[in-house]
Amino acid sequence: MSQSGPLGTDGTFTAISAGNEFSCGIRADRTVVCWGSNGSGQSDAPEGTFTTISSGHEHSCGVKSGGSVACWGSNGEGRSDAPEGTFTTISSGHEHSCGVKSGGSVVCWGSNGSGQSDAPEGTFTIISSGYKHSCGIKTDRTVACWGDNETGQSDPPEGTFTIISSGYKHSCGIKTDRTVACWGNRSYQPVKRIPPGQFTHVAVPTYFGHSYAISADGVVEYVVWW
Repeated sequence: MSQSGPLGTDGTFTAISAGNEFSCGIRADRTVVCWGSNGSGQSDAPEGTFTTISSGHEHSCGVKSGGSVACWGSNGEGRSDAPEGTFTTISSGHEHSCGVKSGGSVVCWGSNGSGQSDAPEGTFTIISSGYKHSCGIKTDRTVACWGDNETGQSDPPEGTFTIISSGYKHSCGIKTDRTVACWGNRSYQPVKRIPPGQFTHVAVPTYFGHSYAISADGVVEYVVWW
């Protein structure tokens, strides 16, 4: 099946997430449909209704309407062993996932070779899982990161943030003044091009060294190339 579209499906979607050679989306009736590669069952979406979904490497996880987590696809390193409890949001990385529980604490599961599943204490509102590290926005809007820090990807800057996205060897976020900040990949002496101005969203792919952001006037900007 093609990775480029939900062939054989119709209807409207409220959310979508792209993994490694497959994608999943939440339809208007809150059911999930996936398409693309399916060698590990990553495109076999479970039954039920969902509020949010996130796709990683050969697996996906989602928060169901009642707050429980369901994962499907590859279970290598335990990446599809969903924890118990109720959650508000979730993020799937390369071989691990993290979620924010209803009380604000973070739980991670799956691969932990670099400490990417050793979630810190504290209360969080937003989480983002990358290749071998994760970052989250705490309730005071500061950022905490954990896991691999070979290139500084787990050394977030000071300041307060509203949006965050973790990728392969770096992360980026939107600060409360709506400017973009990125960190990591310092060992490669990167050429940075962080555009000036205000932004509403930023996205960092898990397997590439570039990022994109949407400016306040709706223009997509190429944020940084490592």
